[in-house]
Amino acid sequence: MTAKEVIDGALERLGYNQSDTPAKRGLNALNDVYAEVFYTEHWQGEAFRPVKKLTEILDISQFAAFNCIIYGVAAALALSENDCDNQNYYAQIYNDKLRQLPKRTTTRIDANPTPEGADI
Repeated sequence: MTAKEVIDGALERLGYNQSDTPAKRGLNALNDVYAEVFYTEHWQGEAFRPVKKLTEILDISQFAAFNCIIYGVAAALALSENDCDNQNYYAQIYNDKLRQLPKRTTTRIDANPTPEGADI
C-alpha cells in the first residue's frame, strides 16, 4: 500500500475533502503512525525510514496496512483539524487494531542474582 492510498483512505473515512489537506500534513500524520506500526512489526533492529513521497510503498504487513494504519492516520488528521469526536473515535479503533498485530516473541533468561554464600 502506498502512502497516498493510506492518506486517501483516512480522509475518506473522515469525510474530509482531499484538497483540504496538503500532502505535507498528510505525510507528517502518516509518518507518526507509520513509525509506531513499523517498530511493532520490525522490532529486531531494523531502522525506520520515514516516507518522503506519496508514491512510496510502506514496509508493513498487509493486515497493518489495510486494517490498522489508516485509522491511526485518520485520528492524527482529525487531531490536526481539532475534530475531537473523530479523533477519539478513530484513535480507539486504531488502538484496538494495533493490539491485534503480532506480538514480539523473545525469550528472556532468568538472571536474578544469587547472594554470595547463599545455600541454594
